[in-house]
Amino acid sequence: MTGLDITARELVLSVVADEVAARRTVLMATHSLADARECDLVLLLNTTPIAIGPPDEVFTESNLVRTFGHRVVHVGDSLTVDDHHEH
Repeated sequence: MTGLDITARELVLSVVADEVAARRTVLMATHSLADARECDLVLLLNTTPIAIGPPDEVFTESNLVRTFGHRVVHVGDSLTVDDHHEH
C-alpha cells in the first residue's frame, strides 16, 4: 500500500478486513514486508517463486537473501531489507 495516505490506507485495510471477515479470499501484491506480515499466506518471488506459506515460515534470512540479494540486514533481533529500489 505504498503511496497511499493515511486515510486511504485505513480505508483499504477496512475493506480487506471486511472481506476476510466474510471469508472471502483477498490477494494483495506488495513490496512491504510489514504489510505482508499481516497476511495469512505469503509468496516471495524473484523471477520464480522462492517460498510460499505463513509469514513466520517464509520470512527467513535464507529466503529473504534469495529474494532481495544481500540487502538483508539484521536490526536487533529482526531482519529487514535495505530497500533502494534497485530491483
